[in-house]
Amino acid sequence: MAKSGTSLRDIVSEVFLSCRICNAKFSSPKVLSCLHTFCKNCLETHPDNKFPNARQFKCPTCQTEECLPEDGVQGLRNNFFILSLLEILSAYESTKENLHCEVCASDGEENIATSHCLDCSENFCISCTRVHCRSKLSKAHEVIPITDLETGQYIKDLRSHQKSHCLLHQNEPVRYFCVQCETLICIDCKVIDHDGHKCAQPKDAAETQRNILSDRFKQAHCKIPQIRVGLAKVQQMKASIETNLSDAEVEIHAREQELIKKIKTCTEKSITQIRTFAAERKRQLDDTCDKLQTMLRSFEESVETTEQLLNHGNDEDILQMQHQCKQRMSEVAETRMPELPPECEVQFYYNEDMVDTEIFGRVVHVPKPERLATFKIELTKDESVVNVCMKGEDISVSTRHNVVVKRRILTYNKDGTKKVEFQSGDNRGHAVSRQTGLLYYSDWTHNKINCTTPDGIVQKSWKCIRPRSLTVNSKNHVVAITKKDGRVVVFDDTGRILHTFADKTNINSGYFKMVSTGNDDDIIISDPNDECVRVYSSSGSFKYSYSGRNILPCGSCVNSSNDIILTDFRNRKLQVLSSKGQLKYFLLSAEDGLNCPKDVTMTVDGHLVVVNQDDGMVMFFKLPEITA
Repeated sequence: MAKSGTSLRDIVSEVFLSCRICNAKFSSPKVLSCLHTFCKNCLETHPDNKFPNARQFKCPTCQTEECLPEDGVQGLRNNFFILSLLEILSAYESTKENLHCEVCASDGEENIATSHCLDCSENFCISCTRVHCRSKLSKAHEVIPITDLETGQYIKDLRSHQKSHCLLHQNEPVRYFCVQCETLICIDCKVIDHDGHKCAQPKDAAETQRNILSDRFKQAHCKIPQIRVGLAKVQQMKASIETNLSDAEVEIHAREQELIKKIKTCTEKSITQIRTFAAERKRQLDDTCDKLQTMLRSFEESVETTEQLLNHGNDEDILQMQHQCKQRMSEVAETRMPELPPECEVQFYYNEDMVDTEIFGRVVHVPKPERLATFKIELTKDESVVNVCMKGEDISVSTRHNVVVKRRILTYNKDGTKKVEFQSGDNRGHAVSRQTGLLYYSDWTHNKINCTTPDGIVQKSWKCIRPRSLTVNSKNHVVAITKKDGRVVVFDDTGRILHTFADKTNINSGYFKMVSTGNDDDIIISDPNDECVRVYSSSGSFKYSYSGRNILPCGSCVNSSNDIILTDFRNRKLQVLSSKGQLKYFLLSAEDGLNCPKDVTMTVDGHLVVVNQDDGMVMFFKLPEITA
């Protein structure tokens, strides 16, 4: 706060007239939503802000997220308060630089100024001050001693004599405050751009806003003591750490030695496994390499001999050697290439909740899945994939438009040829019964689930409040997730409710949950809001959950071993979970084409189908056999 007797320059500087980035006087000050102010150029060149492509940046002082206007830093609000104070500072510095009477100076005289007129912004000597104060035109002006200009006594007077000009018509003074647009305007603006708007005198409008701001200031100011109390408690906690540090260190070091012994044992075991695998792999590759090199030498020599005969042999040579050479060339041409060893890699992973025997992790040999086929769904602008499922040997895909309510269900065969397409209302997910071939989809707007033929002809419908993702289990029961309480509803194939249970989300981030079923009809719910997977029995009893490490789970399916194959949208991977909810290994990644994996499903012959949300890529993979 300003102290009595402080000079004007110190007072205005104390109201943050210096930029915290360049530490110089503000130039084109821009104010952020957190009320921190910086020079326009400082914001544009600050190394932490990635302009011009980023639409958001962080305040360099408090790290508050700030939305950048379309025209960049230029579009941020000017800090008119700072600009006003800078104007006072400029006037003060100008007055200090010229301490001569400006009236006398016009007559060629140099007399020391003793007074300053706030209305005229001019300096006067003693004589000119008397004349100025007696004149009819200026006797009402406020004249102050030149020495008083340096103190804080006349700050309010200086501020009250400042004249604001219209931003659009810079020579016109501000006359009104447009309540509707919340901006100061001149007479021209009121007639041209603000005709019919509610306007008020600046003084009246300022009084109203001052009262509102004062109330909010009092509410905000109450937080300061609370923060100070909290800070004192935290500092007390920090002090108490020293008291318990010694005892804690003894326990930590004891545990450290215990774990070091276990880790060394596990390290040696894991390295032995890796080296054993590498040696076996090298032996296998060496054998294959020897066979190929032997074959190559033999074939090259045979081909070279035949080539020499063809190029340099006479007729008698050809006739004498033709039988043997033809037989050998046929053998070479018909010989099948030896089967090459499959590409594979060694992975190392661990689960946070492993027991002591697995505290360090486990080595797993994970061959790469073989890509069988790929095709692309024809997505329109602003359209994305919702989910994928199998319809016999064909692939059925739901899509949604991100701007308007326009959703489609499309069916393709394995080579990517589109067979069926129909509109599906406000569909939030669909599934196909493997028993009957009928298709079920949720109709969000009309609060129902529709059952259709493969080509989209509705056969029956039943009520379901705000249905989202759904699936069909081995008993031909329809399992649907609803918006209300995240409730899961299980229907028979006629629409009769068999049972319901709640699957509540702790953190609602606006993502849609997705549901699938296991081989034993367990209900698998991927919840990207809570960043976890929850598994229930077919009757709705909770079994386990898996949260992984920074995952964003979407669609899932199960393999023949009832392992859950889960799409991780954030990390662009597939994770394989055991039937107990533990991570087993990673299956595919962005390197394999998983750009934004949304859903997975299994074909009738056990191949994996992965679909990307945004680019519409559908990829088929042959799953490898994994050995621990």
